[in-house]
Amino acid sequence: MAMKYFVLSAEDYPSQQSESDTLHLIDVLTDVADERWAQDLQWGGPEHDDQHTSLEWRALIGAHTHNLIDGRGNAAPDYRERLVKIAALAVAAIQSHDRTASIINVLGSGPEPIALKEDV
Repeated sequence: MAMKYFVLSAEDYPSQQSESDTLHLIDVLTDVADERWAQDLQWGGPEHDDQHTSLEWRALIGAHTHNLIDGRGNAAPDYRERLVKIAALAVAAIQSHDRTASIINVLGSGPEPIALKEDV
């Protein structure tokens, strides 16, 4: 599988974006990517993720967003870290959706199953 890399710089953004805003975005996206990789190590990666339905992803993300605020309406002490985890969960859901959607496109969704390996 080909790897995609992206490089962001202040020149890539509209003129109203400052270089510090761009650098901050890079830091945030790096934190989300790091958390995403940690989640893959913890939970087993695509094999685990692709077992979740869209409703399960929504429930997982919803449970995490519920914990952002305490009973008094204040942000949790680890608010930013929780947001990074939520963003990484959303990325996992997108990756799983993309994988399963491409499998459906390749295999088709007709009534007959498609054999991936011949029986001997």
